[in-house]
Amino acid sequence: MKRSSVLVASMIALGGFGVAAQAEDAAKIDVGVLTCDLTGKSNIVVLSNSQYVCTLDAQNDAWDQVYVGDIDKIGIDLNAVSQQTIKWGVLTTSGEYNPKMMEGTYIGASADAALGLGAGAKVLVGGSGDAISLQPLSVSGQEGIGIAAGLERMTLTKVGEKTEG
Repeated sequence: MKRSSVLVASMIALGGFGVAAQAEDAAKIDVGVLTCDLTGKSNIVVLSNSQYVCTLDAQNDAWDQVYVGDIDKIGIDLNAVSQQTIKWGVLTTSGEYNPKMMEGTYIGASADAALGLGAGAKVLVGGSGDAISLQPLSVSGQEGIGIAAGLERMTLTKVGEKTEG
């Protein structure tokens, strides 16, 4: 009897988490798409650093910004990549968004593979107050050779407004 009570209580608790997760999903704001293009990279097998120029194409044009992204990875990185573009869906659960929320440090995981043309994905959370989630819209496109997987820390710094053209 005691076992079934624990089982029922566990199911109710897990059901409650499901309801909370659904409520959180409903509160997410779709900010737009962050596109980052590789501008430089250095790696020593278990540590690597990559620099990107990133543009936010936001749902609200007033939020469009340009950033410099600096990604440090710890894990295995045997990539010799000459070109890489990453696209993320930008979401916030804070209930409101302002462009200052994008700047800051993001933490997450990644995996990449390339032999000529390649692909990879990175899932990161951070920004101001950890209120921003960067979700891969599509796998990153890259040219080169190698494999990589690990934990990443990205620092995103605003450098200006996005201009058309």
